[in-house]
Amino acid sequence: MPRSLQHWGLYRVVVRLEAVPVDGRFVRVFIHPYRHYITGRRSKIPYLPAGLRATLLPRLHAALEAEGLEPAGTAFQRDHVRPSW
Repeated sequence: MPRSLQHWGLYRVVVRLEAVPVDGRFVRVFIHPYRHYITGRRSKIPYLPAGLRATLLPRLHAALEAEGLEPAGTAFQRDHVRPSW
């Protein structure tokens, strides 16, 4: 279900999460943020701004940990791990 995260004067920011199974053991989580205007119109936010990220990710990590799951990180974080040699 979409969740409303922020309310600004003319619109509110709504986020929908989508979980897709990958290779049987993993789940990829997609975050779809959009603006929902008081006129009823919606517009997609093409990226996750820092303010939304700071609001959403701690809640998501807490919910995953409550279920006994551990996030593996983003693709950027996984690809930029320093080699041990």
